Amino acid sequence: MSKKVSVVVPIYNAKKYLETCLTSIQNQSYKNIEIILVNDGSTDGSDEICEELKVKDARIIVVNQENRGPAAARNRGIEIANGTYIQFVDADDQIKQTMIENLVSSLENTRADLAICGYETINNTFLPSINGYFDQETFLNYVGQLYKEIILPSPCNKMYRLKNIKEKHIRFPESYSLGEDLLFNLTFLQHCSSVYVIEESFYMYQQNQDSLTNTYTPDMYKINRELYQKIKAFLSENNSLTAENHLYLETIYSNALINSMTNLFHRDSPYDKEEQKKQLYVMLDYPIIQEQLPYFTDSRQAKIISYLIRKKSYENIYFFMRTKEYLRHTFKSVFRMLKRLNAR
Repeated sequence: MSKKVSVVVPIYNAKKYLETCLTSIQNQSYKNIEIILVNDGSTDGSDEICEELKVKDARIIVVNQENRGPAAARNRGIEIANGTYIQFVDADDQIKQTMIENLVSSLENTRADLAICGYETINNTFLPSINGYFDQETFLNYVGQLYKEIILPSPCNKMYRLKNIKEKHIRFPESYSLGEDLLFNLTFLQHCSSVYVIEESFYMYQQNQDSLTNTYTPDMYKINRELYQKIKAFLSENNSLTAENHLYLETIYSNALINSMTNLFHRDSPYDKEEQKKQLYVMLDYPIIQEQLPYFTDSRQAKIISYLIRKKSYENIYFFMRTKEYLRHTFKSVFRMLKRLNAR
């Protein structure tokens, strides 16, 4: 008999996309699934859609809770799940018809604890640059590479052996507004004997991921620094802080630092100009930033900022960031074009 898969869907005001998402799960070629819908305090009628679908499909389980965020919703789903494997699907996304079948097959054939695949956004397809079976020790050598490829952080392009999660009480940290997915995956990898990576795309993000830049994130700089320290400690503790992992990690952190600067000047930032300048200078005076400068190489923007930091031209960085944010919202089409040029 085929192994059961628990599919957890955290839901918060996703009425516009919910039926499309759930249809993609219900129509999977692999049928032995339970679909756990965690309604996280929706106020747009999403709960009604869940109840209606539950009546029509016995595989659907609906749980309602007060709004506590996606991490808490996923954790509630973990508590209820009783499959052999578990995966997570966001309520505004879709999965391809053979996703579950392919991930289960890879786990069953290799007895791995974790399966990873690629995914698609509106504008791009992200595929892992490695594929096949890896024991834990070997896989950890590729953590930096997969992190840089944006394959590692998300839980949605993965299938996990649920027993590992239950026995080790692995949960998404609910105190984080950013990076909780990465921390969950690192903890799972700590208790994971082997991984199977599929160089194909089965998960489809329906929202443009560029829209994330339109949202202000409180404490982004602090969180990014903590994530950098945690993943570095994780790799070090597992004897996997190789030269290649170190290079990827430092480059990722330099990009995260630039994102934190950009976030500081977001139009929804609660800070006035003087406080923005003060906080920017705190970031730029952080002791290790001079050590980071060789890794500001991923874009023209990074190289410009690296040069200005080296010259301690903080006033010009302040002006650069304010101007960039102004252009982002005043000339959106021009900004998108400059962003594409910047990445070349």
